[in-house]
Formats: sequence, C-alpha cells, structure tokens
Amino acid sequence: MEITEVKIKLMNRHNDKLKAFCSITLDNAFVVRDLKVIEGIKGPFVAMPNRKLTDRCPQCHAKIPVRSKFCSECGHRLTALRTFTDERAGLNIMRMWPIPLIPSAVNLSSNRF
Repeated sequence: MEITEVKIKLMNRHNDKLKAFCSITLDNAFVVRDLKVIEGIKGPFVAMPNRKLTDRCPQCHAKIPVRSKFCSECGHRLTALRTFTDERAGLNIMRMWPIPLIPSAVNLSSNRF
C-alpha cells in the first residue's frame, strides 16, 4: 500500500499533548480520518482513530456510553442486556472504521477489516 495523500490540522493549544489531527489516503482507495499526533515521553507518535460506542437511554433518549449503568441525563437505571457484540471479538467499546473511496475498495475492505 502507498500513502497517496496526507492532510494535517494543527492544534494551537499550549501545554496539550495532542499536537494535530490528520487524515491519510491509501492507494487513492481508502481514507483513515482522525489520526492523532501526540507528544509522548520519547517524542511524537501517531494514535489510530477510535470512537466510543454509544447507546440511547430508553427513558429520555439521551446518548450514553455503552457500559453505563445509569443515564447521565435522567438517572434511569439501565439493564445489562443492552450491549454491542462482535462475533470475532466479543464486546467492543471502541471501534475504528476505514472508509472506502472507490467501489472496488468495498470488497477489499470487507475481506481485510
């Protein structure tokens, strides 16, 4: 695979370890967005993007993290049965998504990810 495009958005916050967000395009076919450039102890490194999976409160319909026991908006007690599962990895709280840019990349992504 070849990196065919890189976009960088610098963060202008002092005393923050997050230095930039970037997106890369691979082979003009896939884009990976929201990579994070972070200042570490041994220098900068790139962290893969991830998003916390959320659910909705059955009572007030507010967005809440998947493993919440109570709704942060209305205080409603939530059941343990409302979890997201993946047959390959069990419960997934964080998830990454590669985004195919061209139709022929859709089959490739479903086979590799």
